[in-house]
Amino acid sequence: MKNYYGGFMKVFILITLTFFFGSCTQKDYNKSQYEEDIVLIDELRETELEAARAGNVDSLMAIRTDDFVAMLPDMPAIEGKEDVREALIAMFGKMEEFEHNTRSEEIIVSGDWAIQRGTFTDRVTLKSSGETMAYEGKFLWILERQDDGSWKYSIQMSNRNESISD
Repeated sequence: MKNYYGGFMKVFILITLTFFFGSCTQKDYNKSQYEEDIVLIDELRETELEAARAGNVDSLMAIRTDDFVAMLPDMPAIEGKEDVREALIAMFGKMEEFEHNTRSEEIIVSGDWAIQRGTFTDRVTLKSSGETMAYEGKFLWILERQDDGSWKYSIQMSNRNESISD
């Protein structure tokens, strides 16, 4: 059985570093770079959104770090791109239709790390039963700047609010 304590500690350490030590790097961080980062991060959310709607696992994996951690509703944390890939293939394989929307509510950038917080709505039709389920919820993504200046997701956490009607 995998030890999920490591994933929790990674999240805790990253959030702590971002909020407490990130302010040290802010003095060297100019406003135009910050604004560019906000645009890049929100564009990445759009890329993720389009790939998820299409069920394109390869595109979803391309925007995640190798040590990516997914903390999704109703399942234990999944660590590493290959395990996440397998989980996504299985998940998309169960769906006949998938409608997915996200809305960014806040982006915090601190050096080479960023946090994006927002909401989502999903409507899923299952292949096995034809049943349609709809959910809304919240997400928190931690992103890491890459050597080329682009951003990738390092940790993704989401949870659902109560089900919404069809």
